[in-house]
Amino acid sequence: MSNKEKSNLIIISIMVAVFFIVIITIILVSMNQRNTNLKSEIPTTLAEEKVIDVKDNPQNQITNIQKRREGFSLNEKPFDEGNYAYDERTKDFRLVCINPCPVSKSVLDQEFAAISYAVSTVRGLTKSDIDESLLPFEVHASEDDVCPVSPTGIAYMTQFTDNNGYSRGLLCFFYDKISYNRDKFPYSTSVHEVMHLFESNKLPYSRQEGGSVLWEGLSEMMESFFIKGNDLNSFCWKGNDWYKSAIQNSHDAHWVGGDLFYELCKQHGFDYDDMPRLFDELESKKGKVDNQEFVNIMNKLVGSDTTSLFKEAGVI
Repeated sequence: MSNKEKSNLIIISIMVAVFFIVIITIILVSMNQRNTNLKSEIPTTLAEEKVIDVKDNPQNQITNIQKRREGFSLNEKPFDEGNYAYDERTKDFRLVCINPCPVSKSVLDQEFAAISYAVSTVRGLTKSDIDESLLPFEVHASEDDVCPVSPTGIAYMTQFTDNNGYSRGLLCFFYDKISYNRDKFPYSTSVHEVMHLFESNKLPYSRQEGGSVLWEGLSEMMESFFIKGNDLNSFCWKGNDWYKSAIQNSHDAHWVGGDLFYELCKQHGFDYDDMPRLFDELESKKGKVDNQEFVNIMNKLVGSDTTSLFKEAGVI
């Protein structure tokens, strides 16, 4: 073989090698792009760690919200003055205790942090907010003129008009009389009552017509997001099947509602990540949602007929 032929063969070999390298590169880039697109199409679940992987250190939580607390005086609805032994505030709410206060400062600090964290997290989970007519709301730590003890509940949410004539949401707790569960931060009762604030002026409520089942059921569902184990990021998690046994011994709206939404999850796939769409639908109705309309909204969200579950729960 002549030198010229050898030279041509080398050039051809190099060109063939370059060609294959280019082809392989194109294939790899294409596969990588396809994998990226597939990953972007996979629906992301709500990460459990965002909620329960929180250091159970209320002082850290309080430190984190100091900047928010500084702006409380800028509210359009300023808080009225009162003779309180404990008075801590954010832009969203104020936690107070009468003077003299029967509750320790450490417990009050814990609850202040828990409620603040619950508000911000429920905002994120529902992609909604508390009705602005209720903001900023008040939290009372013990029995007083605004929060009489309820014979039927360990805590409750209501609305009131303060001494300045402003309407506000109100959470009433009785930390000196009741031992609230503090196994998980934020605490279950705090989350439950905060969720009621988000439901106000959106969900129907009528104790006689099954509205309280919707009201309590959704709060039970949200409460469970914070306190359940970490097996699954789903309300269908088997640890929540206790609602079924609970309603056998009690017809309380909490347990009936909890079982209702548990079955909606198991049978129809309604889960935590559907909360934003649910609240968007509720807000679009501007508070004009009755029980049947709520069922219609649910059917639309899950793409199937859920009527029998709502009938069984006494909602319709």
